[in-house]
Amino acid sequence: VLVVDDGCADPRVGAMSEGWCARTKLNARHFRHERPWGLPNTVAAAFEEVTEGDVVLLRNDAEVTAGWLPRMQRAAEAQPRVACVAAWSGENELASFVDHAEPEVVAEAAGSLDWPAPPALPAAAGPALYLRRDAMRALGGLDTASFYGWGALDDFCRRAEALGWGNLLCPSAYVARGAEAVGGATFGEIERLQVRWPDFQERV
Repeated sequence: VLVVDDGCADPRVGAMSEGWCARTKLNARHFRHERPWGLPNTVAAAFEEVTEGDVVLLRNDAEVTAGWLPRMQRAAEAQPRVACVAAWSGENELASFVDHAEPEVVAEAAGSLDWPAPPALPAAAGPALYLRRDAMRALGGLDTASFYGWGALDDFCRRAEALGWGNLLCPSAYVARGAEAVGGATFGEIERLQVRWPDFQERV
């Protein structure tokens, strides 16, 4: 587990991250930038730090539920050319399972759905993304020159689809977000996505 601090100005964040890495039974370490690099560059740096295997991007406001990770992994490995797998999340997300019950209750409901196959998604969705390393290598990673935030992940998914890779929803996994959650592509990034992918707004 790599806990990445993208130059947060609050010193408590670093101390909290270091403390969690020291306490957890997981093989975890803290990775900090002295100044903010932005999401795409931070993800790219994390990929360089973790050199083998697929990578799961988990936002700092994610609230995971039982079984979320193995379910997403199984969805990613079920098909040979999957670039990105997302989990259900709350309202205002591309793949939203809107219910105001506790996350574990919603996760149980999501896990009980019987889908013949994972649905395809047109863009990155939610606070947890399972990224296949083979796809990242084949596609040249994220476009860190054009995007500073979440738009780089949306662009990655569109490039993946254009080159025959799939972006899937794992219908049995649910990862909630905090009540004050914000995020997604910024207005400027949406404009760039729209220029590069004219059907972007229509698809999402």
